[in-house]
Amino acid sequence: MADLATFLSVVGFLLPFGGALFILSPAPYAVLASRHRAKTVWIAALLATILVFFFTGPMNALSQFVLASIGYPIGTGFRQQRHPRVILAMAFFAGWASSLFLTLSTLFFLKDLRMLIQEEIEALGRTIVTIGRNVDGITPFGWQPGAVPQQMGHTSYESATQDMTGWFSDYWIVLLPVGLAFFFLPTVWAANIFITPALQRIRDSFLPSIGSLLSEAQEKPTAQPNENRGECDKENKLANPLPLVLEKASLHYPAINGFPRAGIRQADINLETGLFVGITGLNGGGKTSLIRLLAGHPPTEGIVSRPGPVGMGELGGTALIAQRPETQVLGARIKDDLCWGLPPAEVRILDIPHLLELVGLDKEEDQETAGLSGGELQRLAVASALAHRPRLLLSDESTSMLDPIGRQKAARLLASLPRKLGITVVHVTHILWEIEKADLVIAVENGRIRWSGPPDLVLPYLRPMTKKTEKKGKEET
Repeated sequence: MADLATFLSVVGFLLPFGGALFILSPAPYAVLASRHRAKTVWIAALLATILVFFFTGPMNALSQFVLASIGYPIGTGFRQQRHPRVILAMAFFAGWASSLFLTLSTLFFLKDLRMLIQEEIEALGRTIVTIGRNVDGITPFGWQPGAVPQQMGHTSYESATQDMTGWFSDYWIVLLPVGLAFFFLPTVWAANIFITPALQRIRDSFLPSIGSLLSEAQEKPTAQPNENRGECDKENKLANPLPLVLEKASLHYPAINGFPRAGIRQADINLETGLFVGITGLNGGGKTSLIRLLAGHPPTEGIVSRPGPVGMGELGGTALIAQRPETQVLGARIKDDLCWGLPPAEVRILDIPHLLELVGLDKEEDQETAGLSGGELQRLAVASALAHRPRLLLSDESTSMLDPIGRQKAARLLASLPRKLGITVVHVTHILWEIEKADLVIAVENGRIRWSGPPDLVLPYLRPMTKKTEKKGKEET
């Protein structure tokens, strides 16, 4: 979308009447706002600003933030089904305010630009004087030389123009916002007219569609759910990551400047269904490399065997939850994120309230994800992963970026999933109390599995090594 915004801006700058494309330029940002959170829109605006700067210079580049300010209210208003007048008012005020702020900031910091504008106004005055003299001398109009400025209360065109330019110089702080208001009102109105049909077509073709499928599911709650589930399972029957066996499996990385990069060496693991497995160790010990092998990365040495493909992100396959929850949430609303990537038949039978209750997320499915806390976003990420009914759920330090309360809730949720759903959960963490209830604890050190076994046998060896981390984690909770 940043590329499309850049294209519209550059073409509008180069073509003689390309300024008309300003009406369509907010469209890419409106599309993003209708499907994603605000952060995505502003990142796209920043990228477009950088690209446009190289093509057309700073002034046109800064306009990208004005276009994003117009497109964001149009997109969010469309998603929230607001009244068109409300959308128009929001977009108008956002575009007008952002443009006024950028203009005033530019004039304040760039003295040479202020002088250049002053010279342009004076040049415009001289042009008016020249045109006025020519018009004043045309006899068919019945004017005598000097009649026009006299009617304006001046003795000459020079004095009239001087007063006019002086008036502009004295009252520009009032004329600027008024002029921008007259510009943005018709511009935003036309942009909303052109962009809204495009948003409707995108909404109708994106998922046929989340809203319509959910409505259909509510109207027909028993409309062949078993048949639909059977079709989905049949299509994804090859995704079968468990049981998973690693035999002397190693993952090496290419050396950089002659220095070897740590990986995992000679790993032996046997994962069955319904286990809660904890992986721990110090930074650089090989935890992430081990997770990569479990997630399907081919080993450089050894054997990794499983009954079928990993099926990353597929129904009945493998799901991965990472550290930063905000990077994993894709939908603008909770139900959008839960349905993301699911086939239409699966969306029809998806029990969203049950998923939210399962992960302890007490929110409405229509609530926007932008208002969720870090812990709530992480629980939503878990729910979105469970919507694909994975057999293997990998958690790569998914609790590390959460506050103490959120970490405690997320850790308990992960530990409860094998018992509730019969899936296997592999959780990587530095905090040992998070894996005290694990069926299997794996401790890695210097690229090798040093200990592997039940927590009551392995954790006593680990506590002296991670005493500071353990103490800090318990104090926080």
